[in-house]
Amino acid sequence: MSNTSEATQRIMYDLAASDEKGYKEYGTTIDRIDYDHAAWLKEAYDECLDMSKYLRRALDTHEDSVPVREVSDFLLELNASIQASMGIGTTPEEKARNKRICDQIIAKCEELDPKRFSIKNPSLNESK
Repeated sequence: MSNTSEATQRIMYDLAASDEKGYKEYGTTIDRIDYDHAAWLKEAYDECLDMSKYLRRALDTHEDSVPVREVSDFLLELNASIQASMGIGTTPEEKARNKRICDQIIAKCEELDPKRFSIKNPSLNESK
């Protein structure tokens, strides 16, 4: 098996580990004889349902792990730095310019990561 890819080797390892785990949990392997054809189909169907839930959850949480979150975090840090840099000596023109920049940063964050920045304030919704 010298031409076996690393991915295939990992799958073979995972399959063997799954057999071990199954044997420890259920005292049998997939070679069990107490399942008929319908039972195997039901088992496979149940596993597919679980897999579809795992895939849906992975898709739903994907944006939390991609660089978009890092970019929006960086922009938020930049926004906070700009706001923190304004002090007593900041002129009204500088304050207005910095506000425009901060508004643009927040708008870009909302564009990049709309799910994260679409949190509604419950108190605002209740007053309507």
